Amino acid sequence: MKKFTLLLLMMGLIMTSCKKTNSEDETDDNQDLTGLIKSINMGGTPILEFSYYGNGKIKSKTIHQQGAQMTIAYEYSDNKLSSQTEKYNGSTVAQYTFTYNNNRLTRVTIVGVNNSYWEMQYDNDGKIILAIEYISGGQSIKHAFTYNSDNLIEAFKYNRFGSTWELESHMEFAYDNKHNPFFDLNLPYSEVLDEFAGLVSPNNFTRVKKYDQNNILTEDTQYDMTYNAEGYPTHVVENSQDSYDYIYY
Repeated sequence: MKKFTLLLLMMGLIMTSCKKTNSEDETDDNQDLTGLIKSINMGGTPILEFSYYGNGKIKSKTIHQQGAQMTIAYEYSDNKLSSQTEKYNGSTVAQYTFTYNNNRLTRVTIVGVNNSYWEMQYDNDGKIILAIEYISGGQSIKHAFTYNSDNLIEAFKYNRFGSTWELESHMEFAYDNKHNPFFDLNLPYSEVLDEFAGLVSPNNFTRVKKYDQNNILTEDTQYDMTYNAEGYPTHVVENSQDSYDYIYY
């Protein structure tokens, strides 16, 4: 379950669905949220839950795992995500602030146990191709991305102490041709950047391969999905074992 939960946390960058029309009143919670993802359940119990402002922008995300609870609350300014607060079992553990350039997120500043900041770079199509985290104490982490049409297909992770980048791992992704519900969440950043799958992809990944620094396959995860009439997943089976249900408003 841990692997799937981490992958789910990463997803959602650009609002492409036509199901929602943004209103100026983000605090009006009486609007129709039909079609937005409400929770992901395992064995009938939510492991991820989502709440929204009345215009369809995500208000909070709550992760339940092994008796613990992580909640991420989102705030907006000028129709863009401006900050988020991460709480673990009710106590604030990190605060994120966001900086934009030409409406593209270029920096994420994190104040928490380990203070750090991320800087992002984009290609001419507006797809993120590089994200570097600078961590207090001297360590840096770099993620580089390649695409096939709209979907992210490879992600490379590097570590640096001092001046030398060293490859830690890379991941390869395969997709369906259906709708990714997390692509509707209008999030320019994921608080779990360690894997990044699906962050900028409108489709759902069906297979994820992970390789070590020597290009040896270390993980191979397949996801079999059932969809509703609109082409959104309703049931996911991971490696023919764990299964999850997607619940929508």
